[in-house]
Formats: sequence, C-alpha cells, structure tokens
Amino acid sequence: MHKVRPDRPLDSVHLDALRHLNTIFRAQGTDYFIIGATARDILLNHVFGIPPTRVTVDIDFAIALANWDEFRRIRKTLLDSGHFGEPRAGSIHSLVFEQDNAGFGYPIDLIPFGQIEDPPRNIAWPPDQQIIMHVGGYHEAAAAAESVEVAPGDIVKVCSLPGLAILKLLAWTERGLADPGDAQDFYVLLKEYANAGNLDRLYAGDGMALLADTGFDPDLAGARLIGQDCRQLAGRQTLDNLHAILRDAALRDRLILHMGSSRTRPGNDAAIYLDSFERGLIS
Repeated sequence: MHKVRPDRPLDSVHLDALRHLNTIFRAQGTDYFIIGATARDILLNHVFGIPPTRVTVDIDFAIALANWDEFRRIRKTLLDSGHFGEPRAGSIHSLVFEQDNAGFGYPIDLIPFGQIEDPPRNIAWPPDQQIIMHVGGYHEAAAAAESVEVAPGDIVKVCSLPGLAILKLLAWTERGLADPGDAQDFYVLLKEYANAGNLDRLYAGDGMALLADTGFDPDLAGARLIGQDCRQLAGRQTLDNLHAILRDAALRDRLILHMGSSRTRPGNDAAIYLDSFERGLIS
C-alpha cells in the first residue's frame, strides 16, 4: 500500500471530498477507484514527490455498477448526504462538493462501467442515450487499482500508473482533436515512471537490460517499462486498440505533437519516449 508523504499532503478540500465519497461508496458496497488528474497527482506528487503538471480541481471516480437504477441510487445518496449538490449546467454524471448558493463548487464526475455497459466497453448516458462514452480499459484498470493512505486511517483506491496510461491514451482518441491534456498527462507518465517507485526495478534483474538498451537513460528505460506493464495489464481488445492508435501515422503524429505541447514540461523528445513505450508494449 502506498502512503501520501507527510511533506506533500492533499489539500483539505480534496481530502474531505475523498473521505465523504469513500464512506458512501463503502456503505453502498460499490466498487470504485479514482481516475483522471486526481489519480495522477495523488501518485506522482503526493506519494512519490514528483512536482505536479497541469492544475486541476475536479475528482473523477470510476464506479462498477450493474444498471442505471443503481447509478441513480448512488447519485441520490450523495445528494442526500448534504455534502454534494447538482451544478447549474451539469450532466447526470456531474456533482459538486461544497456547493455555494450560485451552484458552484469542486467538480465531481462519476463514470460508471461494468454490467451497465451496453454494448460492452460503451455506456449510453440517459435520458436519451444519445451521448456515448467509451470505457475500454476500465475493467483492467480496476483490477490493478492500488490502495493509497491519503491521510492516517483514510485509504482509497487509486488507478495505477500503467492503468492511467492506458486510460489516458484511449481517452485522447476521443478528446484529442480538441484538447491535448490527455496526451500531456500520458507524456508525463512515460517520463516520470522510473522516478515513481521503479528505479529499483530498473537496476536489478531484467531491468538492467532495459537500461542498457536505452543507453543507460533511466527515464527512457522507465518509458519502456511502463509499456511492458501496460502490456501485462491490458486485455486482448484493449491491447489491440492501443496498437491501432500507435500504428495510425496521422494519429501518431498528432499524439506526439500534443505530448510535447505541455507548458510545464515542454520538449522535443516526445517521439523518443513514445517509441520506447511502444517497444515495451510489444515486447
């Protein structure tokens, strides 16, 4: 189990939101894990001490559900708790924590997956089911989610870094034309994976071969390693989808462009890191 570093605690509002959500999900017997930017920041910044990149205040939860009635029950329980409200201009999956009189607060997104999917790997949002969201990779990410003690006695489930890399890459194909944020996060995961608790793996056993093959560059070897870990995590269909993205020349060029467009960690080495990741993914 990971623990948040004492010198990098979560801010009080995020911690309170996680506590309330965790308590309600557990009481309802709902399996969940934290995804998105909050998962990225909890592991990279608060656990491993790697400075944050993009600033975000929203919290994304993936919840395993059987049907939409169960989703509506969970949502009502959260609203009835008094800690969450409905945003003025929101959708069924959106709530806000610490809502003010104007309807503003800290955004919470609930993303269902599991038996609720129809067809598999897709959810169609009610009421008209016209908005389709792909949830490929969520089952594998859920199976690999890690327990993190975000404060003494407060333990939540967080998407692992390889699981997050898979979800970010797949999500980018849906939002990438309009928003490079997922590609930027994916790039950071590749560059920082070695420093996120994996240096010992690289300097022992088979990891030494990765180091030698990448010119003894631990960061580049880390990108290869997360590719290998994604391969071990992903199911056949998810793995095929990842390969399809990387083999599409136009998509790959755009992905590299977006990966290197980060304002906080710009660089022209995105293609090199992506190549290393892909070699790990296929090895």
